[in-house]
Amino acid sequence: MFTLKGIILIIVFMYFLKISTVIFNKIFNYKDEKIQFYIDMRKERIESMSGYEFEGFCKWLFQGTGEYSNVELTSDFNDEGNDLILTSNSGEKVYVQCKRYSSLSEEELENMKNENLLIGRALCQKFVGSMISENITTGIIVTTGSVNKNALDYIEKINSNTNMNIDILTMNDIVTLIENNKENELYSVSV
Repeated sequence: MFTLKGIILIIVFMYFLKISTVIFNKIFNYKDEKIQFYIDMRKERIESMSGYEFEGFCKWLFQGTGEYSNVELTSDFNDEGNDLILTSNSGEKVYVQCKRYSSLSEEELENMKNENLLIGRALCQKFVGSMISENITTGIIVTTGSVNKNALDYIEKINSNTNMNIDILTMNDIVTLIENNKENELYSVSV
């Protein structure tokens, strides 16, 4: 039936398949681990920026989307609650508030006493006030940190009960924006 040579060939072939499977799994898992490492490195580098550097980074980030004809960094002194003024390709002005904070876990958020380290309702109210005073209806808050539930509730009310639209972009949104812009080849990234 089977010759010794045939059995050896079958064993070698099965061994080859097993090794190939292990190698392919390592390659694909390595790629996933490498991608996660790059994302973590980006987050770490962004979180280590000064507040002013983060504002410049956000300017660069919005310029790279291709959605805005102008991206202006406001004066560091008396910015009245907005750090960037974007002009959309359709001519609409958009205010952006940039806040570089450390990220917090859910447990740390629950135990949080100092609202100066996360986006809270007071910051959102100040931002909305600056938008109202200039008749701006679209705003974006960009943060590397966490967002308090009271801020999310307030923004939801503003978005539902007024003609204003405010978005909050967190670190995960920043990374997604970088990746999307990189895929669209609007700019390359090595932050």
